[in-house]
Amino acid sequence: MPLPPDAPSQTYVTVSAIRGGSIQLFHSDIFGDVAPDEGQKQRSHVPCFAFLVDHPREGKMLFDLGLRKDGKGYPKGAQFDADDLLAECANDVAEQLRDGGVEPGEIRRIVYRCVSLHEGHLHFDHVGDPSPFTNAVLTFGHESKDMVDGADTGTSDFLHPFPTNLKRVYVDFHSDSTTTTADSEPSVLSRKAFPLGSFPRAIDMYEDGSLYLLDAPGHMPGHLAVLARVGPSASAPASGPGSTGTFVLLAGDTCHDRQCYVPTQHQGTVEDPESHRETGPRPLAKDNYADVAEATRTVGLLTRMSEEPGVVVVLAHDNACLVEAPRMPLFPDDLGGWARRKGALKVGE
Repeated sequence: MPLPPDAPSQTYVTVSAIRGGSIQLFHSDIFGDVAPDEGQKQRSHVPCFAFLVDHPREGKMLFDLGLRKDGKGYPKGAQFDADDLLAECANDVAEQLRDGGVEPGEIRRIVYRCVSLHEGHLHFDHVGDPSPFTNAVLTFGHESKDMVDGADTGTSDFLHPFPTNLKRVYVDFHSDSTTTTADSEPSVLSRKAFPLGSFPRAIDMYEDGSLYLLDAPGHMPGHLAVLARVGPSASAPASGPGSTGTFVLLAGDTCHDRQCYVPTQHQGTVEDPESHRETGPRPLAKDNYADVAEATRTVGLLTRMSEEPGVVVVLAHDNACLVEAPRMPLFPDDLGGWARRKGALKVGE
C-alpha cells in the first residue's frame, strides 16, 4: 500500500535528533552471522538517539530519552548492562534540550519504543530519566504494561519506578480501541489501527497525516516505531495534492545496524572487477531479540519501507547517519532539509 500523499494544507512536524550518549555494542548482539567468540571480541561504538518531534498544534514530544547522565543511576541489574557496554553520556537529553532553548516542561508526551525485559536485558539506553518532564504523558506499547506497572513496586533490579504524577498510555494495535489508560481521560491515541506502507498496523497520532505510530514487534514485546512527515517530497517545490511527502522513519531497535535491512555491496577485486555483487541483508543476532522470527519479518517490512522514494530511515543506534554524507544534523537543527536531500539522492539513483 503506498504512503498517503500530502493533503491540501498538509501539516508537517519538525524532527530533531538528540545524541543521548553512546554505547559499545558487541557484534554478537548485532549480527547473526558472526561466531560467538569473535562477536564478543568485536564492538561498534554507536550513538543512542532520542528524537524531539514538534507539531504546530499539539506541541512537543520525545521519542525515547537516551541514557542517564554519565551512564549511571540505574538499578543494579541495568547498571551492570550499562557498564558492560561502556555507556557514556556527558549531557543527558534534558540538559541538551535546555541548552537548545527547550525546557523539559514543554514536552507534552514521551513515546518509549519499548521498556520490556528479555533474558536479563533492559533497555537502559533508551529509558533515560523522565523525572524532569513534569508535563509529559508517558506512552508505551501495550505489551510493556506489566513491566512498567511492576516497576512501581520499587523492587526491580532493572527499572526504577516511573513518576507516578505522569499519566501513562498503552498502545494496543490489536484491539478495537488502540489505547488503554489507567483513568477515563480521553487520549489522542484512541484510534483503530490500519495498514500504512509496508507495515500492517499503524495509527495516525494527530489525525492529520503528520505522525504515525507503527507496530514493529520482534526485538521486544511492544516495540514501536515512528513515521514522521517532515516536508513535501524532494521533487516537489511545495506541499499539496500530488506530493508524496518526505518522511523520517524512526525505527528504534527494529535492527541495530543498517546492514541488517539493506543489501550489502561487495566491490569487485583488482583480479576480477566483474565480481561486484549484491547480497541480502545480514541476519539478526538471535540472543538480542525476544522473537527473532518476528523481528526478521519486521525487518523485511523496514526494508520495503526504506525503498519508498520519500522515506529516510534512522535506527536508534545508526552511527552511519553521523559519518556518511550528507551527515545527519543534531539538535537544535532539524532533519527536514537533510531528509529532503537524502530523498533527492534516492530519486536520482
